[in-house]
Amino acid sequence: MKKKLFLSLFSLLCLHKIVAQNNLEEETKVQQLCLVWGFLKYHHPEISKGKVDVDELFLKLYNQLNLVDKQEEVNTIFLNIINSYGDISNNTNNNSSERDRLNFFENEDYNWIENLNFNKELTNKLLLIKNNYSNPKGYYASQSKLSKILNFDNEKIIEDFDFNSTPHRLLSLARFWNIINYYNVNKFLFDDDWNNVLNKFIKPFMDAKSKLDYDILKAKLVSNIDDSHAFYFPQGLYDSLFNYKPPFGTRIINDTLLISNLYNKDLSSKDSLRGGDIITHIDGKPINEYMENKFGSFFSASNKDSWNRIHQYYALYNSTDEVNVTYYSPMENKHLKKTIHLYESYDLDKQVKRSLDKGNEINTSKEVGETSLYINLEAITNKELKKISKTFDKYNGLIFDLRNYPKSIAGSDIAKYIYPERKEFIKVLFPTNIPSIGDYNADAPLKLIADPFKAGKKNNNYYKGKVILLVINSTISKAEYIGMAIQSAPNSVTIGETTAGAVMNIITIPLPDGDNVNFTGMTAYYPNGEVVQRKGLKIDHIVHQSALHPDQDLQLEKALEIINKSK
Repeated sequence: MKKKLFLSLFSLLCLHKIVAQNNLEEETKVQQLCLVWGFLKYHHPEISKGKVDVDELFLKLYNQLNLVDKQEEVNTIFLNIINSYGDISNNTNNNSSERDRLNFFENEDYNWIENLNFNKELTNKLLLIKNNYSNPKGYYASQSKLSKILNFDNEKIIEDFDFNSTPHRLLSLARFWNIINYYNVNKFLFDDDWNNVLNKFIKPFMDAKSKLDYDILKAKLVSNIDDSHAFYFPQGLYDSLFNYKPPFGTRIINDTLLISNLYNKDLSSKDSLRGGDIITHIDGKPINEYMENKFGSFFSASNKDSWNRIHQYYALYNSTDEVNVTYYSPMENKHLKKTIHLYESYDLDKQVKRSLDKGNEINTSKEVGETSLYINLEAITNKELKKISKTFDKYNGLIFDLRNYPKSIAGSDIAKYIYPERKEFIKVLFPTNIPSIGDYNADAPLKLIADPFKAGKKNNNYYKGKVILLVINSTISKAEYIGMAIQSAPNSVTIGETTAGAVMNIITIPLPDGDNVNFTGMTAYYPNGEVVQRKGLKIDHIVHQSALHPDQDLQLEKALEIINKSK
């Protein structure tokens, strides 16, 4: 009797284990939901037209999936939704001709349709949609005919968004992930496989316990697109991690942190700190290691130099009112250890405040060395450039400083003086209305009026001396675009540090909670096909500034050296 009872219990346990093994994990159901929902949103012939509230559809599907635990039940839910919007059949008026015209398919990835455990009916239905409806006039992602820039203006904000709601948080994840998946042409440049990113974030988004948890997850998610335009740091996260700050400014030079400006000299002097002191360790760790541990997963950046540019401002910001540092004092010529006091707020010194209110006075151009002309592109106008261009021939070299962000000048304004003829200086990979597919080297926007990817004109009297371009890690976006135009001049040489690697226009993603996230909407290439996105501008001479001599402009000195050798 006991033996029979034991066998019966053992059989029940085995049966329970088998049933449990057949049950889907919650993360698996959410993964399938995110993939299928995003696919239907941008591909289904009816859903993609905006006739369906896709956010409500996501929440509805989530609730339905929450009630089942078998793959067949999940398959049925997806099939019922698809079938509820009409029959899907072979579309003889599909967009194959439009697709055939396009030429960039590296971001296309639909392997999940056949690799997940969908039954044959659901798999075939999804493939039928994929192969027959490519949605060239999508409602949720539309493209300007003039600029070719995508917009997602029809995405809605959920007015009663609740960060305590698991489906609401997952909707934010699904919306962002799918927009990037289907419409970020730079996806092929990401460090991490984008499918793995989805899988990595599902459970954390499900388990978030507070708004801070949710904000941290969004920042970490955005950082995975490796884009210097995608700076996203919600105020709540900033207030939590950075509510104490030093009374001085800092910037990274090589692997050290230079104290560059004293915002409040009295507070700085309490810790015996001076401008020019060089911090080498924070809390016992080298600067790069400390920042990687603290910020590594929060900020998106195209490359390491750009990542340093972002973090140099926040390196000593903290959630507590002090931090331990090791620093070198050039004044005392020794290394010291000290606890630095941090403050929630403080008054700026009057001199600092006056300087900030007034702004820096910039010489738009000046003679440097004996036979060189320095041109600061931050403030110079086209009118001023035209005036000084009449003096170009008296100089052996022109030095264009792009270690800034130009406000009043374009690459075409400069090229007409330094090009012998009109030429292409950039190639661009555009997104298209068709999900996952790009258009490489398409006709430029407004080409018939003025092709923005060409510059210069026929000019036998173009400048024939050395053209020097100065760049650093804060050279970004429009500045990089202008830099590419200057680099196409004969005899051009680029000096400095790796630039931000985010050249083209910004596209904005509205999230369901009302926040916005930006990303670079196109991929920039040199005319020879070398990619610039993420890598930054090509540098002929890498020259870093010196922390020991921060006022010495080593990049400008290198420029003068090259010009003098070319005489």
